[in-house]
Amino acid sequence: MPNPKVSLIIAFSKDLEALGFIFDVLRRQTYKNFEVVVAEYNDSPDTTTFLAKQTDLEIIYIYLKKFTSHISEDINFDHLKFDTKIHEIT
Repeated sequence: MPNPKVSLIIAFSKDLEALGFIFDVLRRQTYKNFEVVVAEYNDSPDTTTFLAKQTDLEIIYIYLKKFTSHISEDINFDHLKFDTKIHEIT
């Protein structure tokens, strides 16, 4: 396999400017067979909007939704995969 696909995982928390710098560096890489997984503790509308505009990168957005109840805490994982301008919740 001469050109394997690479997954780059970025743990992220609210700093969209820093994330933008990372994306700028990734765009300049000579190796292009990669996807970017952005992981965040909470889903933020600002993050979703920002990632949706990054149409030239393959981005998977994973976030943790935390729900509390009186008896216990349930933690659910959700993710969005951005493919050009189509948002698909899977």
